Amino acid sequence: MNKIAMNNIQRAVRENTCEMGTEEYASFMRTLAEWVTSQADMAEYAECPDMED
Repeated sequence: MNKIAMNNIQRAVRENTCEMGTEEYASFMRTLAEWVTSQADMAEYAECPDMED
């Protein structure tokens, strides 16, 4: 994993959520987690050799 990229992402999330209330922050983080999970799932699926046509 690229540590610099992860640090940049973490900083951007902190900067963009610092003024959110608890409920809004929790909702944002859950939405972000769902998106990240779906992106990881699609990346794994794309690499799966068993799924060739």
